[in-house]
This record gives sequence, C-alpha cells and structure tokens, in this order.
Amino acid sequence: MIGFTLCSNNYLALARSLSASWATHHPNDTFIVGLVDKFDDTINYRMPGKTEVIEVCKIGIPDFNQLAGKYDITELNTAVKPFYFEYIFKHHRDNKIVFLDPDILLFKPLRMVEDLLS
Repeated sequence: MIGFTLCSNNYLALARSLSASWATHHPNDTFIVGLVDKFDDTINYRMPGKTEVIEVCKIGIPDFNQLAGKYDITELNTAVKPFYFEYIFKHHRDNKIVFLDPDILLFKPLRMVEDLLS
C-alpha cells in the first residue's frame, strides 16, 4: 500500500509527522509527499521510513506556472491534487493508494482501509 499527502514547504513539518506515523504503522509500505513548492536549500527534506518527496515540477503539470499564478498556496495545493493522483496511479498502478491530509497522524495501521481497497 502507498500513502501520500500534498503540502507546501510551510506544512512540511506536518507532513514529516504524518510520514513518521505511517512508517511506524506501515514500515514496509511507501509514503509519498507531493511537494507543491520548490525545494529550498535551507530546508531538510529527509523523511522517516520509506518516504519519497516529489517536487511539483517533476509530475508534468501543463502550464503549471500559469496555474500557480492564479491561486494562493492553499488553493494551489487543492488544484494540483488531481495531477498528483494521476502521477501516482501511473507510477504505482499495482498498489493500493491512500491519500491523507498532512495534518493527520496515524495511531494504528490502516488494515481496514487496505482490506476495503482489495
């Protein structure tokens, strides 16, 4: 199973906490942080467990700069969600995929969700 979230640099600490809770309860499963921002040399992007951070410029959103100019950061995170879903489904098509908002923590494994996705 793959878990993923989306956030900008300003929410990265929340995504890191979510990633840590995912790694605790799903240590063999991948977690993806879709970064709706640019990498910043002053920020540590290392995450716990099997977490991958994918910068928004890597997923191939057509006219992304135009899209980014239309929205504030919160709206942009929502606007790019379908593009990240498409990217993750394309690259991980044989996996069960769970989206979680970055301000969530897991306190136990999501086995019921995984079973329902079967």
